[in-house]
Amino acid sequence: MEEIKKTLEAFNRVIDDLLTLNDQEYICNILQSSPAIKEKYRKFIRTYGDLAELSVEFEIIRNILFGGNIDWEEVSKTL
Repeated sequence: MEEIKKTLEAFNRVIDDLLTLNDQEYICNILQSSPAIKEKYRKFIRTYGDLAELSVEFEIIRNILFGGNIDWEEVSKTL
């Protein structure tokens, strides 16, 4: 059961973290990145795609693996 909990928590973290990292202006502003670094981050997003869309794909895979229509945050707290 502990391994299931760890796996579910990993999916939840990836989903949440991808959404956080998707906001490139926010990330670059809080880190006070130079214009060159901001452009590098923009290129990263263009190359690898929208991280919010990738987050949705992880949600779909999580739902397939663990079942649908469940409050995953709550489940991971109770396992």
